[in-house]
Amino acid sequence: MRYTLNYLLNSGFIKKEDSEKLNTAHLNKPFSIYWHVRLVLYLGVTLLSGGLGTIIYKNIDSIGHITIVTLIGLLSLSALLYCYKKAPLFSVEKTEAPNPWLDYILLLGVTSFLTFEGYLQYQYDIFGTRYGLATIIPALFLFYLSYRFDHLGVLTMAITLFASWMGIAFTPKELMAANDFSELSLVSTGLSLSALLAVTGYFHSQKNIKAHFTFTYYNFALHLGAIATWGATVSFDYGWVWMALLIPIVGLGYLYSMKENSFYFLLISAIYGYIGVSYWFVQVLVLTDELFMMYLLFFYFIVSAVFGLRFLRKAHKKMTAL
Repeated sequence: MRYTLNYLLNSGFIKKEDSEKLNTAHLNKPFSIYWHVRLVLYLGVTLLSGGLGTIIYKNIDSIGHITIVTLIGLLSLSALLYCYKKAPLFSVEKTEAPNPWLDYILLLGVTSFLTFEGYLQYQYDIFGTRYGLATIIPALFLFYLSYRFDHLGVLTMAITLFASWMGIAFTPKELMAANDFSELSLVSTGLSLSALLAVTGYFHSQKNIKAHFTFTYYNFALHLGAIATWGATVSFDYGWVWMALLIPIVGLGYLYSMKENSFYFLLISAIYGYIGVSYWFVQVLVLTDELFMMYLLFFYFIVSAVFGLRFLRKAHKKMTAL
């Protein structure tokens, strides 16, 4: 805000007194706790689901499996029926929830449904050895719910389940630990899924069908494509060729950040791009004298860090100026 006021003041569009009044009003404006409340509600739903699971686990012998399945199913069904009753009709445009509770009740219904489906598979083996069905069916159902009720959180869960169905445990903790990117098939699957998500996001943006979902699709596509590329780079020969795949990934991320004025995408693209450039630089230095390589690496990381931070700082100021 102050950058805008300084620009208007220096350009002669407003007087100094008006600039000071506007700056004072901006600094003293009421503080919004909207996102804090939403975070507390999301945590509440998560803790409630976890608490119910803990109670069931510790008392499973006394409660009984049929009772547990029935209670979880009724909880999920009740939450989803409430959402159908209160939510507005489906629209390709962004829709707002009629009350502040619907989003969290939907999230409770979805988590309960996943618990219900997982419990049936674990206890009664309803899908047998067809484990793909145990993942793709809830993934498709969650995709439907995310579009029907316009919920980004459910969309994220649906994409995660879809990625799991394709053979990737897409969680921050297990992504690099549990997945073996030394298998070419897994790398190709990750790159294919990244491309599919990017195309899906582009389709939403161009056709204006839930266009605000584009950010989520691009976010998954960028991270998954970059990490799959990095896994191939360190696992296979000719790593510099694999790292070259980062160029279109980072380039598209940068273009999207400029188009949408998104510093987040700019930051992520810059980080992955920096990793790629640093990898190529180190590969070239390996062929040189060891002492010279150490000095040059030391100089490179200092200089690149300084220029990188200056670039990000300048870009952030530009993006937040208006």
